[in-house]
Amino acid sequence: MYKNFLSIKTVFFLIPVICVIFVGYYYKSDRIWVVDAQKYIAELKPSTDIFVGSEERGYIFMPVANYYGLTKKIVLQKRKEVFDASFKKLHNLDVNAALIPLITHRLWVTSPKTPCEPPKETVERYIESVRFLQDKGKYTHYFWCQKKIMLPKTIERIEKSDVAHLIKIRELSEIEPLMRCTHLSNVLIDKKYYPAASDFIRTNLIYLFGGIYTDFGWLIKKDITPLLGNFNYLTSIIHELDGSVYLDKNLFAAKKYDHHLDHWLNLMHNCHKLPKKIRDMTPVLRPQTEWMTAGYTSILPALLKNGETLLPINTSIVDILRYTSWQKSENNFGNANVNTSSFNLFSVRPKRI
Repeated sequence: MYKNFLSIKTVFFLIPVICVIFVGYYYKSDRIWVVDAQKYIAELKPSTDIFVGSEERGYIFMPVANYYGLTKKIVLQKRKEVFDASFKKLHNLDVNAALIPLITHRLWVTSPKTPCEPPKETVERYIESVRFLQDKGKYTHYFWCQKKIMLPKTIERIEKSDVAHLIKIRELSEIEPLMRCTHLSNVLIDKKYYPAASDFIRTNLIYLFGGIYTDFGWLIKKDITPLLGNFNYLTSIIHELDGSVYLDKNLFAAKKYDHHLDHWLNLMHNCHKLPKKIRDMTPVLRPQTEWMTAGYTSILPALLKNGETLLPINTSIVDILRYTSWQKSENNFGNANVNTSSFNLFSVRPKRI
């Protein structure tokens, strides 16, 4: 009887211990990284050997690299070093790390006079992303627009969703006094280059709040929480049909008041002061947009210092829906075609106060 009592007592003692061990193991293994690290690294490894890919894209990326005195060889070497360090970190993620805050940003920029709303499917994918993340951490979700009155159907869909209480709908005018490059984004909106305008706005959002920005139609399907905690930067990695591979800002994450974003915002705010040689290499809007997007992001690994890490995010973590409306003549949500533009953004100067 005494032995039985001891065994029962032992069992009751062991049950919570076993549960703690199991929960700890589950949290640290399954929850800390829900994609096979080795497989993920294998998918990304080939990209470390590609500067851009196609000759045309390489040409329009080079002015950014030239400004920083970087050759293709240096960019590739530094990118490999940063990627290797980031890949190594995937095998040793810290469950308590919190480098980038758990904040998501979505943004829609359109014509103030004749606004176009985002397609219903993109709004649903946004709502689904918020729904997926609701039990992954204490996230704050921001949906940004110029004015709520411009997007009645979109606002209604969000407010009637089951995650409406998790989404804060905000107007850009609330933070405009804190933003840089507004003279550039405003002129781009006036000329109907809405995606190009959003490139400046999204960078301001990440700088002012920290967190992760994703394009409106992108669907988050894996837990990004441990990645936000452990890496200094997350970027999208895009594979084009022409063989080009590059890092971009369709998805971009960084901490609040990040020093690289601070530098970039200052540089672009005064882009009319760029060296003449550089401005002559990018005389019109299409190549100039690379300063705002992939041209800069693709060389960012070569600018990192002091062990800063950057992890590219591919389609095993997010499902990508791209409209490329900035270069279409149809189904373009009112956007002017940037590829045929003769507009010189770098001639625009800030207004004197």
